[in-house]
Amino acid sequence: MPLAWRPVLAVSVAAGVVLTVLSARYGYHRDELYFRVVGAHPAWGYPDQPPLVPLYAAAAGGSLVLLRLPSTLAFMAGVVLTAQTAREMGGGPRAQTVAALAWAVTPALAVGGHLMQPTIFDVVG
Repeated sequence: MPLAWRPVLAVSVAAGVVLTVLSARYGYHRDELYFRVVGAHPAWGYPDQPPLVPLYAAAAGGSLVLLRLPSTLAFMAGVVLTAQTAREMGGGPRAQTVAALAWAVTPALAVGGHLMQPTIFDVVG
């Protein structure tokens, strides 16, 4: 059974737009500030996070939208992957769309997709 691309992508893009529009509505999360500081002193062995997150946080500069964009893209990929999982389990277009919507409205996942933290990359990966 093929993936219901049209509704699944609509859910993914809508969620991505909402996260992007809201990403600059408040300041930095404490972890994002920490990643910016650590990224200014690059090293390949951090005990509490992967090395690329702080490097990207330092490279993003002062733009909250740019800083949070990779998390938003990972969240959008999670929407599609969830629909693909529903398809692989035998779900039709309606089940795929419901699964995509379930991912998109889950608060813990939406927060992870809204902040620059390794959490959303762990969940999607």
